[in-house]
Amino acid sequence: MIRRDVSLSSQAEMGIERAKSMNQFVSWMLAFGLVVLPSLMGAENVFAQPTTTAMKDALGAFKSGDLDRAEAFANAGLKGDPGNLELLALRGEVRFWLGKVKEADRDLSEVIQKQPRNSQALTTRSIVRRNLGRLDDALKDIQAALAINPKDHEGRYNCGLILIDLDRTEEGIKEFDLAIATYDQDPDYFADRGRAKLQKDPKGALKDTAQAVKLSETKNTGGKTSTDGVETSETPQGQSAGQGKDRYYLLYGNALQVLEKLKEAEEAYTNAIKHNKKNARAFANRAVVRLQLGDKENAKADLSTLAKLDSELFDALMKQLKD
Repeated sequence: MIRRDVSLSSQAEMGIERAKSMNQFVSWMLAFGLVVLPSLMGAENVFAQPTTTAMKDALGAFKSGDLDRAEAFANAGLKGDPGNLELLALRGEVRFWLGKVKEADRDLSEVIQKQPRNSQALTTRSIVRRNLGRLDDALKDIQAALAINPKDHEGRYNCGLILIDLDRTEEGIKEFDLAIATYDQDPDYFADRGRAKLQKDPKGALKDTAQAVKLSETKNTGGKTSTDGVETSETPQGQSAGQGKDRYYLLYGNALQVLEKLKEAEEAYTNAIKHNKKNARAFANRAVVRLQLGDKENAKADLSTLAKLDSELFDALMKQLKD
């Protein structure tokens, strides 16, 4: 999922972290079996309609990528039915995607206050709080959600990410193990487990990141899954539930580079750049590998591109190379 949030780690360092709540959330909304009617009115008049129609319109706008309109439908629906927790939770999710992280936290907290065993709301709030830097609170939420629904593989994955942020790497890897044991077709699960293994187990990291690349090339889903492991298209248009192939190739290249398989690492970084020509970290890493291979001309070209994409990363790399 591409997120406009307060990220705990820079995109240059490790890519944008994935928040895997979207597909679960939409499936959860639809699971209530609401009878929806086609909307013939604008967002400002939704509160005069049945709440089920407001839900349909908000979800429709949400999935089409019109997040502002989705929030407007949710606001209008809640004006007519302020006690509708499903719609309130949906608004919290929409606000998260809009970057209104604190407002999202308030909406989800109200849902959880009234439904303390609502595992999906707990999972989503854990993602929100992770992005607010409230890691201990985020961990409490996701652990509470997993106590209710221990087979939720996306919850396990998110728990792993939080534990990694808390420098509890071995525990994080175990959560990734549990996620993969339940569902082994998601490239992000393997990519982040590989990232966590890189320092102590580079061969394991290589195996995991290679699998992430393989899954991303054989499945055109961007890592999207529903709670039962069935592929789904319930993602806002223009957004991605997965991290993107460039990130998988970047992490694969990192493992190859650590294992001193330099030509293969160069190829992996080249593939990352093919999938995203603005991936500054891929240009930085390829430049280093090319210097190690004695290809100074192409390394210089990579550094030139890096300087245009990310001047701070360029300066840091040049300092490192001089040292």
